[in-house]
Amino acid sequence: MGQCGICGGPTLRHLQCNKIILMRCQKCGVIAQDPIPLQKTVQSWYQMFYSDRGTRFSPFAELLVTFFRYRRAAFVRHRSRPGRVLDVGFSRGLMLTRLKQFGWQSYGITNSPNAFRHGKSLGLHVYQGMLFGAKFHANFFQVVTFWHVLEHLRDPAAYLREAHRILSPEGVLIIEVPNIGSPTARWFGCRWLALDLPRHIFHFSPRSLRWAIEDAGFHVERMHYFSLEHSIFSLLQSMMNAVTGTQNVLLESFKYGNTIPQIQRITHALLGMLLLPIAAIGALLLGIAGRGDIMRMEARK
Repeated sequence: MGQCGICGGPTLRHLQCNKIILMRCQKCGVIAQDPIPLQKTVQSWYQMFYSDRGTRFSPFAELLVTFFRYRRAAFVRHRSRPGRVLDVGFSRGLMLTRLKQFGWQSYGITNSPNAFRHGKSLGLHVYQGMLFGAKFHANFFQVVTFWHVLEHLRDPAAYLREAHRILSPEGVLIIEVPNIGSPTARWFGCRWLALDLPRHIFHFSPRSLRWAIEDAGFHVERMHYFSLEHSIFSLLQSMMNAVTGTQNVLLESFKYGNTIPQIQRITHALLGMLLLPIAAIGALLLGIAGRGDIMRMEARK
């Protein structure tokens, strides 16, 4: 039995995938690696996470990424009037660049040296390192976003408290993370794409995410359980992992500079096309039922 990194409550073993052990908090319900990886280990995962062009995938896949990042920008624009926006873990800077075109002042935080240099080249206000190191003024931002970032952090509770400090009284917090409380997480276990070990350190259910956000001083306004960007592909790849006994071959084949043999890429692509209708229908139905394996939460002070 250990101690929860979110609320300090007692933890019990939830799942073991190879040598990585996940523990569930008996108080808030969050699931986390035990032990928590060292900061230098976490940073090493992102040293070359993006190419020097700020990309991770093949050209066609990057077009899809651009489309979905513009959808994120549209989502932000519908939640607040133009102002200062901070994207924690800003990736390629596509969402921030799009918002900048609509009059927003765009800020970003990253651990990736390549992403940082690329963000600078785009004319964004970017910082490399921890959120606390940027030393933003209190009440500085109208919007703070964590798109699939909170689960990567060694101390997500501290980041949420800092987000509360730097967010304006009328500001909005937007968080999207995998939902480990979903049926797909239970069905596929270690084969679940969104588990993404060891990079995902903390794993949230709706209850544990709400607990963490409210403990930081926010109140939750809306919850969404379907992501066009992630939900269908997450279910598809998880199904393929279970059927083939491999891990994320289809996803890896889209990545820039991958070394997967061509015959394996072709066979997994064909299997993916066969399973895609099932994954699409399944992900949509789970989202409608509020059980999808991706969840987005909007909150305010």
